[in-house]
Amino acid sequence: MGWLLLNPEARALAAIGLLLSLGGCASSEVGGVPHGPATAPAPVLADLQMVRVPGGLFRMGSSTGAENVRPPHLAIVQPFRLSRYEITVGQFSQFVRETGYQTDAELNHGEGPGCRISGAAGQPAAFQAGASWRNPGFAQTDRHPVVCVSYNDSHAFLAWLNGRSLHHYRLPSEAEWEFSARADSASETAADSCAQQAPAAPGTSATTVACSNLEAQPVGSSKPNRFGLYDLLGNASELVEDCWHPDYKHAPRSGTAWASACDASQQITVVGAWISGASGVSETRTSIGPASADDHLGFRIAENIESTGSASTSHY
Repeated sequence: MGWLLLNPEARALAAIGLLLSLGGCASSEVGGVPHGPATAPAPVLADLQMVRVPGGLFRMGSSTGAENVRPPHLAIVQPFRLSRYEITVGQFSQFVRETGYQTDAELNHGEGPGCRISGAAGQPAAFQAGASWRNPGFAQTDRHPVVCVSYNDSHAFLAWLNGRSLHHYRLPSEAEWEFSARADSASETAADSCAQQAPAAPGTSATTVACSNLEAQPVGSSKPNRFGLYDLLGNASELVEDCWHPDYKHAPRSGTAWASACDASQQITVVGAWISGASGVSETRTSIGPASADDHLGFRIAENIESTGSASTSHY
């Protein structure tokens, strides 16, 4: 069981190596040539769709929001690809089935035992032993975004996926995420990124109804934004690669992940929560420890454009 103490990438790769060695022992060959009926290879990851995001210059942050989204500044995002949907329960299940991976919440590696579960109205969230991506405290299907996963867990998933494909998938940077959520809009409230499914009920906020049902929904339940991306606001919160900074002073203009001069806690930026209703794109920053998990915390994946060709959408 000592392998459980390895970092998440090593845990995932060790599990993959074990599976490959077992598969080699079980193969049946005559004269070094495999025999038996040929089988079509399974898809690397079911229903993974990567969408080309064009990139560009935009104003990141807000002049009116909280201190941690100030000052607004120009950032340049290079063209890249982003997954159309958040990584789902079904996709994460495939990773776990193939590797035997256990998440930080299952191993109680975070700030508390299990996963942090949102409290009832007026009650604070609290870590709950036994809560994990398998049991996040609400009913879910394979099409729901996987939640109760940590930054470490996302990197273990990426190590597995990159080992099974010819791609180099990664988490998006915060600048890439915000550019994608704005979808080429200068709006700080990102009204165009919220997909309103029905008119607001009397006495409720139209923008809150537009962005969120205040609970997790199957991916793709709302309308896509102008880039063809779903649920950047209003479903799971999404991890990005940047480490936590209390504001945007000295933020890089390159659009790449800001991974230096972090707070001593090294907390990781997360964005886009369903629990926060229709917060604007520049009002959704928060942080969490790299081993901790929340019942609204998931992720989607990105890749550099130069390694993937020029088509706008691909299925892998």
